[in-house]
Amino acid sequence: MESSVVSLVPGEPARLLRPGGVPRETIATLLAPFGPLLDAPLDGVNPAGAPAAAPGMSASHYAPRAQLRIVDAAAPDLVGLTHVALLAPDAETLADLRTAAAGMQIVAETALSESLDPVAAAAKLFDALHKLDAALRDVAPGKAAILSTPYPEPGLGLAIADRLRRAAAAR
Repeated sequence: MESSVVSLVPGEPARLLRPGGVPRETIATLLAPFGPLLDAPLDGVNPAGAPAAAPGMSASHYAPRAQLRIVDAAAPDLVGLTHVALLAPDAETLADLRTAAAGMQIVAETALSESLDPVAAAAKLFDALHKLDAALRDVAPGKAAILSTPYPEPGLGLAIADRLRRAAAAR
């Protein structure tokens, strides 16, 4: 997982520009004597022509070529799909996604960890996205997607969830 990026401008509150390897809660605790830690908008919107305050802040970033859909495993949106690759936070959720994708051709699947270990998940995230993307390479555009469920956001999960949202925003 890339670095956490914090803006420390004199006279302004500290602002978390990009969640990363250091959990938001840890940063907030360390900076508490100086004031609250605010969150930068997650939409990446900047004034016209203004550069992003930090790398990885655009609304769409870290995106695979294949469409990534963040879905509810109980009621996923599979309209138009024939082939899917599954990405889940843990083994239990992967089983739920597998059930939800019944009738689709599942070309690849992976759980980021066995039991919601955010350190293992963060280490595996980008490699997993690349492998699942490659598994869908030969499927017609619009007929394939990587399906993922939201990642729980406390601690390091915030950075993982952020990367998934940005990867899904590309489509």
